[in-house]
Amino acid sequence: SMGIVLVYILSCFLGGMVAGKCVKTQKYLWGMAVGFAYFLLLIGVSWFVEKQIDMSVQHMITTFCMCLAGGTLGGMIS
Repeated sequence: SMGIVLVYILSCFLGGMVAGKCVKTQKYLWGMAVGFAYFLLLIGVSWFVEKQIDMSVQHMITTFCMCLAGGTLGGMIS
């Protein structure tokens, strides 16, 4: 469980850093966009594989916040 959380945050963080370095303006917004896109990817893959979203609302909100925060932080640091 902890490994999954680290992968979520680290992936979004690194994606946010790359987006921030490429764009150069409003880096935190682009990092946030990367985090949001990663969250949508997670939901999409879950739907494709399971044919349902196999998450509780609390887990979905927590995952959404982790992805957004990781991407935003990566964008700000870049």
